[in-house]
Amino acid sequence: MISALVGHGKPRRLLTELLERHQVVSSPQMLAEFVEVMSREKFAEVGRSRLASFLSIIVCRTPIVSVKHTRRVVAQDPEDDMVLSTALKGNASTLSPESSIF
Repeated sequence: MISALVGHGKPRRLLTELLERHQVVSSPQMLAEFVEVMSREKFAEVGRSRLASFLSIIVCRTPIVSVKHTRRVVAQDPEDDMVLSTALKGNASTLSPESSIF
């Protein structure tokens, strides 16, 4: 999402296609982490209004699921456990490598 917001290339096209063609789920925790990362000095050029517009699009196009318990799965980066827990709570399925999105 960060690359889609700050760049104009493949990450933005990928996110756009995902939002248009698939059900993407998120959680308040994932959105909060995104906002926290985007508030760092190195992303200051993005601007608050651009970030707010981007978040509005995400919130309008994705179901937001409440994740109360995070499963411990990713030993190398426990923060990634939230992504997996959100996917599980949202009953997410996977995309096959043959999907036209890749």
